[in-house]
Amino acid sequence: HTRWSLLTIVQLQSLIDERNHELNWWKFKSLNDTRGISHTLNNLDMHSALVMALSQSDAPWLHHILHTLHKNGASVQTILCWIEDAVANGYRPHSYNQDELDLALLIYHVGG
Repeated sequence: HTRWSLLTIVQLQSLIDERNHELNWWKFKSLNDTRGISHTLNNLDMHSALVMALSQSDAPWLHHILHTLHKNGASVQTILCWIEDAVANGYRPHSYNQDELDLALLIYHVGG
């Protein structure tokens, strides 16, 4: 380690530039880490909300929504939105009879 009093102005400026570069790197790393932690905490809140929604209800419609959305690869946030919408607007599953399913299949094959 060289004493700073023995360095030239150019060498001191170079040393300052190196330190500034290193400081900026640590600042950006800190910001990225903070963003990552915030994202993780947000996900944890979503999962906690889903667990609370599941623990408060044992309704078959809730299991149907969860099964369907999970099978389709929905995120926790999407599942929560669906549950909130079902609670707010009332969930009314549709049961289709065989004639309606055959008609839908026929329309699909015809190209409609």
